[in-house]
Amino acid sequence: MLDALQRHRFRRGEAARYLGISRKTLYNKMRAYGLPLQPRERT
Repeated sequence: MLDALQRHRFRRGEAARYLGISRKTLYNKMRAYGLPLQPRERT
């Protein structure tokens, strides 16, 4: 899952489509694994 997020530059919708799951499921899995849900600050 983390690989899919990195591959799609943390675009969660694209990563979810790549994994074949819904965005809601991806968010639930991110929460379960302790991954941040908020987008990172851009510099």
